[in-house]
Amino acid sequence: MNKKNLAITAVFSAAAVIFEALPLKVPFPLLSYLTFDIAEIPIFFLLFYNGIESALVGSILLAIVLMGLGSFVPIGPIFKFLAVASGIAGAAPVYKKSLIGSFITSTLLRVVVMTFANYVLIEFYMPGFLSYVSEFFGFNPLESVIILTAIFNIIQNSFSILIAYVLYKKIKSRTG
Repeated sequence: MNKKNLAITAVFSAAAVIFEALPLKVPFPLLSYLTFDIAEIPIFFLLFYNGIESALVGSILLAIVLMGLGSFVPIGPIFKFLAVASGIAGAAPVYKKSLIGSFITSTLLRVVVMTFANYVLIEFYMPGFLSYVSEFFGFNPLESVIILTAIFNIIQNSFSILIAYVLYKKIKSRTG
């Protein structure tokens, strides 16, 4: 990574950290522990502007800072990393060719990775959580959480990748 790309990575990674620390989160109404935020936008911007290496560095730095912020440590930061990194990895093969293709592959990989991660977390580490969900929804709690988490990830990833792309296009048109 050259000096320019390193500087851009540092600036946008710092922006992601700042956005994560700010109280700019909107709870997902059906599972309020999931929150929509803008911290992923600078990371996806790094993918479009600098490439996958830069975006992965940004997502790792974000996860490290989250470990220090104390947000449901270590599960919250690990899941944030898994969500962002899987979105980046899904978009990486096609992001230079097709916004729609990168959006689809990014979102699909994120949903698959996060569905598996949530299944493992709930089934093996937090089975008591299912009784809460069962009371709230009244039907299969594990399926409910998995489906609602997938919906959340589709919305969050859509928002992040599309805003990052618009930002990328604006900046790229001005910087060449």
